[in-house]
Amino acid sequence: MFSDNLRKFILKPSETTPIGELFFSWLLRYVLLALILSFIASFFMETLAVRKEFHQLADAKIDEGVNQWLAAQRTKNKLIEAHTEYLRSTENAIAEIIRLNPDILKADYEKSDAQEEGLGELAKRLQIAEINVSDGNGYIIAAYPSNSLGVSFKEGNKHLKEFMRLLDPNDAPPIIIQPVRESFSEPGAYLLYAGIKRTDAPGFIQIGVPGEWIRRYMGLSSVTNFVTTNMGNGFFGIFKNGRLITEFNGLEKLPLEDLDLEDTETTEKIESVFLNGRLCLIHAELKRLYQDPSYGLTDDDKLLVDDLLGDELAAETGEHKEEEKEEKKEVEEEDAGGSEDDSQFIFIAAMPQTELFKSRRLMFACLIVVNFFVLLITFLMLSYFIKRFIVSSVYKINRSLKKITNGNLEEKVNVKTSKEFTDLSNGVNTTVGALKSAMDEVKRRVEEELRLAQKIQEAALPDLTSRYSREKCFDVYAVNRPMHLVGGDMYDFFYLDEKRLVFYVADVSGHGVAASLFMMKTMALVKNLALSGISLADVVTATNRFLAENNTTMFVTGFFCEFDISTGQMTYVNAGHNPPFIRRNEGTFMPIKPHINLILGVTANLTYESATMQLDPGDEFMLYTDGITEATAENIGCFEASRALETLNSVPQNKSAKETTQELLDAVDRFTGNAEPSDDETVLFFKMKKYGKLREFAECQATR
Repeated sequence: MFSDNLRKFILKPSETTPIGELFFSWLLRYVLLALILSFIASFFMETLAVRKEFHQLADAKIDEGVNQWLAAQRTKNKLIEAHTEYLRSTENAIAEIIRLNPDILKADYEKSDAQEEGLGELAKRLQIAEINVSDGNGYIIAAYPSNSLGVSFKEGNKHLKEFMRLLDPNDAPPIIIQPVRESFSEPGAYLLYAGIKRTDAPGFIQIGVPGEWIRRYMGLSSVTNFVTTNMGNGFFGIFKNGRLITEFNGLEKLPLEDLDLEDTETTEKIESVFLNGRLCLIHAELKRLYQDPSYGLTDDDKLLVDDLLGDELAAETGEHKEEEKEEKKEVEEEDAGGSEDDSQFIFIAAMPQTELFKSRRLMFACLIVVNFFVLLITFLMLSYFIKRFIVSSVYKINRSLKKITNGNLEEKVNVKTSKEFTDLSNGVNTTVGALKSAMDEVKRRVEEELRLAQKIQEAALPDLTSRYSREKCFDVYAVNRPMHLVGGDMYDFFYLDEKRLVFYVADVSGHGVAASLFMMKTMALVKNLALSGISLADVVTATNRFLAENNTTMFVTGFFCEFDISTGQMTYVNAGHNPPFIRRNEGTFMPIKPHINLILGVTANLTYESATMQLDPGDEFMLYTDGITEATAENIGCFEASRALETLNSVPQNKSAKETTQELLDAVDRFTGNAEPSDDETVLFFKMKKYGKLREFAECQATR
């Protein structure tokens, strides 16, 4: 239930939603939207900041790695130069010793023991594992150990053939140094070979130095030992020709082909990859170290310690397969050719994203808390401001307008919390003032017109006080008190001839001007039809027919009487009206039970029936409308017929018709008190004195 109300409050405010709830609904939407957007923007901004920070850190680490690598290269080159100079000096010393002591060679192959003694002693002194001396055709004529005597460099493997270059008269190198490889005189031993031309005769001298010895002196300059860039929990490494040449774990299986650094113009790239089961952000840079003059490297600097130790390392790891040798051969050929790839190195700096974005998560959590409280405070402040200065002002104006629409034009709108509401209040008050003036003017005109209508209606009703006061046979009095200035109740009293008279009381449905007009129409019809000489029943029947034509909203109830003063016989037609009260001579008032017909003006095709009753001298007869019996007092109820009978019976029978009528009306007024009348009130009181003739017939006819 709560979630439904909240969803309706946030997402579906209706047209009947109060302005306060509507405003808070929209404000809450925008606050939530602002909160979400700020979180998203902060997340991406922090991500960009972390990536930028990593980029700067990686640049610095790569620059540091490049400098360390260059330092390692230069150190290796210096060591290589020093070792090369040592080998050259050693070779020159051996050549000079042989030149000065030719007997040390003992060229006779059969005297190998002598060579073992001579060259062997020299090798031990110089810490050399192997010495081979060749003639001008490349045949070994002296050797230590002697088992290589007679071997031809010209017919040997590629390593032996390389030394034949020393016999080239046009382009002989000063010295030839080969990588560490297996000794051909002692299987299982690995030596670093070097060769130099003889100075005593055609040929050259080849020596073999133990690989462990050069490892001891050259290993300290390895790239692995020099490049020690620290990346914390991250990784750093250098790749050449797709091989990792540093010993940092985690980058061995990095897919370099996905970076496309070597095949495009791109020299720098940041990517997200999986390393050792963790998502890492890597920064890769392609460095062309030997092509960029700013690094100060030459072609001679391309020789690596790892190249010098290549064969020995392969032997230690057991890599003796032919296809591996072929692969190494291809690499060596590429290195010897000085290809462009030799200058391309890829430096990689990598960091797990969990480490990188640790600060982002902390910052994002702090940002969420700060933004939440900032927006919450903003929402509460705006809500208070809007409720205090806008919503409450609108409600106050609406309360005043409600009073005004309910008819209280004295109400004043007094909201002055801002200029706009002050102008609105003044505008409403001005409009209401103008409306009040207009209504007063209209009311004045309506009242004038109603007073005129009242005078016309009063003129239409007969003045029974003066016109029939000299009659000796009866006493009559009538009062009409409309609810408003004009009403729908009517009575009439007129003569037909010198012994017959007609009187009645009728009630039109509704009140006001419309009922008054309908009443006057009914009076004219009844009087004209009655004076035409037709019976009372026909008068009422014809009146009903005329009233029912083109009438759909109003109707009339009435009690119509035709009285013969000479005999006391009264003919009457009751058209749905209240039963009259009658008091016989020396008796009490009681209602009669007349024959009842349908009300007038509803259905045209009706025939009304009449009935008769006898009035004797001293009898009193009263007609009235329901405004008398239905007069209402607050918290008491209606006056009712029982109170009317009680009041009438309290009046002595010797009182005049006017006095009796006035007693009844006074009783009604006392009952209702200050309550507004609920209906028009009409009473016609007729009192029979004696039989006879109508003395004022001629006079009444003349003034009719």
